[in-house]
Amino acid sequence: MATPTQTPTKAPEEPDPFYYDYNTVQTVGMTLATILFLLGILIVITPGGGGV
Repeated sequence: MATPTQTPTKAPEEPDPFYYDYNTVQTVGMTLATILFLLGILIVITPGGGGV
């Protein structure tokens, strides 16, 4: 006697959690790097700001 087979059900399509918009990632990264760089320069050149 043959057993009935079920048709495979499709899982709902979930968005890939590891998809990145590389243009946005690059823009945000460069912006943060610029801000941190300028903040570091400002800390060094201010009087009593931890300069050498």
